[in-house]
Amino acid sequence: TASTALIENALVLDKFQEEIQQLIEGKTVPAVADPKMVFSDIKSSPNALYNLLLFSGYLTAETVKQGRASTYNCDLRIPNKEVLEVFEVSIMQWMSNKFNIEPGEYSAFINELLAGKIDIFMEKLRNYLAIASSYYSTGPKNAEVFYNGFMLGLISSVSLEYLVETEKESGSGRVDLLLLPKANAKYRNAVIVEFKLANKEENLKLAA
Repeated sequence: TASTALIENALVLDKFQEEIQQLIEGKTVPAVADPKMVFSDIKSSPNALYNLLLFSGYLTAETVKQGRASTYNCDLRIPNKEVLEVFEVSIMQWMSNKFNIEPGEYSAFINELLAGKIDIFMEKLRNYLAIASSYYSTGPKNAEVFYNGFMLGLISSVSLEYLVETEKESGSGRVDLLLLPKANAKYRNAVIVEFKLANKEENLKLAA
């Protein structure tokens, strides 16, 4: 019955972004539903956040199994398109915070990609990544996973105009990220993105 500020502030924290991106993709996240949960530690405890989102209707339980001490083991998902937009807005806010840019500048940046102005988009992306990422996120072990999630967050703002697919099988492989314009899309370009790790810039095209 109170303000949604607590949820909004929690949804833009770094520690929740991987799971939030999974939810936006239509996947589920595991959680222990506990009716006795205290929400004061929502910013430090993923389970507290997911309990609050579950009990307030932002998530719904796809599967439920009885646990210990009156708890339930659940797989949670986003219930409908209206709530999906709440999560997409939170991702946009997270990206804006990471890039330290205003929403209008953020939209202009995404439009460079959708309009096919790849060189301009890549130059801006390099500059933003220098601010937003760290070695610990993008080292050899985590690089492709990090950039895949990063780009999913980046393009979540256009999901109403584009069909967004990940790891879609095509030919003899899978497309890491695919954007197909819907009828209401401003631009008619389809966008295919492949994520590859290379130790030198000149090896990147060969790896891709």
